[in-house]
Amino acid sequence: MPYHPAYFVLRRYTNSLVPLLFTFLLALLITACDDDDSHYTFTVNATEHGSVNVSPEATDYLAGTQVTVTATPEQGYVFTGWSGDHPSENPLTLEIDGDQSIQANFELGVTINLSEAEHGQVIIDPPIESGTVVPFGSQFTITALPDNGYAIDSIYKMIWVVGTWSAYLDESTSSPHTIVTDNQDARFKIYGGDLDSYTIGASFIPDDTWQDLQITEDVVYATSGSKALKYDVYTPPGAVDLPIVVIVHGGGWSLNSEDIMRGQARYIAESGRYVVASINYRLLVDLDEPAPTHADMIEDVYGAIAHIQENAAVYGGDASRIIITGDSAGGHLSASAGLLTPYIGSQGYTGEIGQSYFMPSYIPSSMSVEQLQQQISNSLLAVAPSYGAFNRTDGVGDMDPAVEPISNIPSSNQRLLPPFYLQVGSNDTTVGPEGVRQFAQALEDAGQQVEFVEYPGVGHAYFDWKPEAGVRETFNTVGKPALDDMIAFFDAVVASNN
Repeated sequence: MPYHPAYFVLRRYTNSLVPLLFTFLLALLITACDDDDSHYTFTVNATEHGSVNVSPEATDYLAGTQVTVTATPEQGYVFTGWSGDHPSENPLTLEIDGDQSIQANFELGVTINLSEAEHGQVIIDPPIESGTVVPFGSQFTITALPDNGYAIDSIYKMIWVVGTWSAYLDESTSSPHTIVTDNQDARFKIYGGDLDSYTIGASFIPDDTWQDLQITEDVVYATSGSKALKYDVYTPPGAVDLPIVVIVHGGGWSLNSEDIMRGQARYIAESGRYVVASINYRLLVDLDEPAPTHADMIEDVYGAIAHIQENAAVYGGDASRIIITGDSAGGHLSASAGLLTPYIGSQGYTGEIGQSYFMPSYIPSSMSVEQLQQQISNSLLAVAPSYGAFNRTDGVGDMDPAVEPISNIPSSNQRLLPPFYLQVGSNDTTVGPEGVRQFAQALEDAGQQVEFVEYPGVGHAYFDWKPEAGVRETFNTVGKPALDDMIAFFDAVVASNN
């Protein structure tokens, strides 16, 4: 039986309408499901040392709204991430899907300033713009590339301490060198770290500034508390059995390291007649409990001498001929080391004269402390403390009687000291020349051998060597002539002991 023509018309429209109808109904269902007009809260918790901006800003948000939060630290602080499991990106974009809260975390940072290099190029990895605040613990590798005719003097990390006084916390003559921003650095204990900064970079000097020496750097002689105690050695070419000059750096017992004396060390070693060792020691500001004391520092000086003597032949030196010198705080410590050798021992420290003993921070395994006491006592040829603090009346430092040099001078009838050589500038306003004159007079009154030189118009710290051109100029114009006088004194002492 044939189909009626209307059948085919109905069939055609039915086949096309069913899918359309189905699609339409499905769309209605999806729209109904998505039509969520729920509102949610988005809370930013109070944060310390920074603020958070929310965009868009509202009292509540429709579900699905995208919100961007931006963290802004206070000066001297850095953003370290968001609370919860949110990514640490800043700014951060979130989609509102329920009640949420967020908090930005900030921590104390340090500003990195970059010094402008002269006579060379400096590459810092990772790259950083001057004035950027970074977290403590950040590392930067510095590569120094000197121009033709120049050499690397120092790759460094420096802080400003008092006014324009600079303290170099990390220096190296090797390139590349990695520095670390470290909140354990001394300044951040003394002066606080909220708005402090480092200056990093490199300095260059003419490549004929210094003669060729064999330099042995960062020899660790002991570890006291949290600090590695070390020294650098400067050996003339072909050195064999030369007298050894030990240098103790200054810095108010609170700053600097052996690096600051590298100019003095090089200059003396360049005479060809001495091996020179420049040492560090514990500082009053080292982050140990209890804090180091002057007595601890004297123990470090004796420990360094012991280690240097034990390895003297390696450095081309003679362990039986030691000269000790130091400037400023190092002048105090070198003078104390020269005066107090009878009190190297294990009986303990009381702070009282004649009842206080100093246990060296290093003792060779083959020796007793008594044997070491004899060795150091017998080896000291001379003591040359420059512009040092020698008593409490000079206004510098607060010392126990047992570590106050002027109070521990024996009569020559009791014990003959090694010859002392003292020098100071007449314009020294840090320790003052009067205290040095008094110490020289006290030695003379006790019948001890002493030479005293006062340089007219000269100030403090003329033996320092730093990357700064002004400091190097002072060393070259004032320090070198003063060292010529000191070396002449050394030569005379050595000759008299041959």
